[in-house]
Amino acid sequence: MLAGSGTDRVARWLEGVSGPWLYIVVVLLTFAETGTLFFLVPGEVGLLVAGATAGAGKLNLPLMVALACVAAIGGDATGFWIGRRFGRRLQDTSIGRRLGRENWLKAEDLIRRRRGLVVLVGRWIGFLRAIMPATAGMSGMSYREFAPYDVAGAVSWAAVCVIGGYKLGENWKKLADNLGRVGLVLGAIAAVAIAVYTLKRRLSGTGTPDAPDASA
Repeated sequence: MLAGSGTDRVARWLEGVSGPWLYIVVVLLTFAETGTLFFLVPGEVGLLVAGATAGAGKLNLPLMVALACVAAIGGDATGFWIGRRFGRRLQDTSIGRRLGRENWLKAEDLIRRRRGLVVLVGRWIGFLRAIMPATAGMSGMSYREFAPYDVAGAVSWAAVCVIGGYKLGENWKKLADNLGRVGLVLGAIAAVAIAVYTLKRRLSGTGTPDAPDASA
């Protein structure tokens, strides 16, 4: 999620896009957020604005929700296979460095410890949303394991954003703020879960779990 004036500029630009073009622009933004690993692409803002526009009668709500879900799932699938193909070399690209080494390490640690649950929760957490699919791909997680959690997260996130924007209209920024808080809460819960999991393993003396099967 972009912050402050950046969000306002993007929202104003989106509000100036008319008719069917808004469907196309929002789908591309939603796809690109995870499909290109470009965190600054405001997929969340685009869906909220599209929902508000549907509320004003200028877009078809069911169509927008469906397109948003498909774009989110498609972007995640692309990000996953990019991660599988290029592995940790992605972290050394210009975009990978922009995302930050610390964020990559956090995502890798979360995936290693909590697997699919983090894929689901990560869709709602800003820095994780962009890099979680690629991180899952480079971790050796199979797509069969990845897909159910990803679809659940992508569909729920896309639907909440579009329908929330539809219900709130011009007040969509209130939902944007609340989604940010939800992300922080989920992030805190994930951190606590990891800490508890780590402590239990240390107390039980079972050591580090075996590496997952890398087969797709």
